[in-house]
Amino acid sequence: MRRLFSLPFYLKLAAIMISIIAIGYLMRIGQTIIVPLILGGLFALLLVPVCNWFEKKLRFHRTLAALVSLILFSAFVGGLFTLIGSQLTLLKDDWPAFEKQIIGGIESLQEWIRQTFNIGYNKQSEYLSQTLNKSINQGTAIVGIALLSLSSVFILMVFTFLYTFFLLLYRRHILRFFLLLNKPQHQAIILEIAHEIQYVVKKYLIGLILQMLIVAAMTFIALSIIGVKYSLMLSLITGVINVLPYIGIFAAMLMISLITFATSSLTHVLFVVIALIVVHFIR
Repeated sequence: MRRLFSLPFYLKLAAIMISIIAIGYLMRIGQTIIVPLILGGLFALLLVPVCNWFEKKLRFHRTLAALVSLILFSAFVGGLFTLIGSQLTLLKDDWPAFEKQIIGGIESLQEWIRQTFNIGYNKQSEYLSQTLNKSINQGTAIVGIALLSLSSVFILMVFTFLYTFFLLLYRRHILRFFLLLNKPQHQAIILEIAHEIQYVVKKYLIGLILQMLIVAAMTFIALSIIGVKYSLMLSLITGVINVLPYIGIFAAMLMISLITFATSSLTHVLFVVIALIVVHFIR
């Protein structure tokens, strides 16, 4: 019987499997560098037309054009989050109303549990006390995780900023490097591929930003018609977190429902849920 696979075939297969595992491991331990590099590449592709405009129309030096483009983009993103933060500070004025509404809702829930499951207030309080004690015991770990997350976000922002700047600054050298890796007859194909990648990524990111703005505008109109407080803040947050597939709309729905319940009635909560579902399907 003839042998279907020779020894070199198995050696090549083993080398491929080892390479895949090694690349996966390197990506796992190097995610602090790889993730900002990917984000920096996406942002750089988005900002290339802006950078080219500064260089050609205003005669900026390449370094200045890259820096100004990145600063303007960072200012836009920072201004958006600053606006959301300024709206969040308004919540402190209605905190007593939130507390009163939540306490009333908890009391109504306790009464419903007592009537439905015949569990007295004392047993409910005992269970809540045990749950709170467990939460307090885990508080230190939660704070540590939160601080670690904040530091990771800061590192991510710094590395993304640096990568975006240097990719914009040396974009022509990077393209020239890829051209030198290939034969002269293939350089036209490399240039076409680079142009297509830039075009597709740019259109995707622009479409994503437009989707955020459309969702935020539709949510603002719907919440304003319903009469929900802080409709501007909630619509902006909905537009931002809507970039997360499936999870974003449910997170926004939960957050808006809680705030609406704390400041209004269950009828308004129902209207909010229906409105967000309609917005989700329209987008």
